[in-house]
Amino acid sequence: MIAQIMAHHDYVWARVPFLAPMCAAIARHRPGAEQVARRIRGLGALLLDHLGSEEQLLARRGAASAADWVGQGMVGDHLMIMTALDEIRDAVARWRGPDGVERRLSRELAMLDEHIHAQISLEEALVAARLDAPELAAWPGE
Repeated sequence: MIAQIMAHHDYVWARVPFLAPMCAAIARHRPGAEQVARRIRGLGALLLDHLGSEEQLLARRGAASAADWVGQGMVGDHLMIMTALDEIRDAVARWRGPDGVERRLSRELAMLDEHIHAQISLEEALVAARLDAPELAAWPGE
């Protein structure tokens, strides 16, 4: 399960840096796109910081508990990430007659959303397993 989570993390690490430049290119000709670009930059910073913290917890499987997961703000981060991503997708969806870069940004956001939802589901399963069996010495098997 941890390997699956890390595969989703790898996707996010690799793709997030491309979102802001795509939106900056769009902002040259679409009014209001700069605001979306700022939101994307904020989401990118939140995501990358979150992934770094999360990976430290996953690396400490034997020492990390469900309480550590909640205490480190992982669940709160997930809610903020999903809210920000929803707001960005909604803003982009309102654009009429998207050009090639706009369509690509929409596809990237959809793929990012898919990976983040899958990643969060897997992480919640890990936390639930820890809450159900707190006597486990390590996170459930990969």
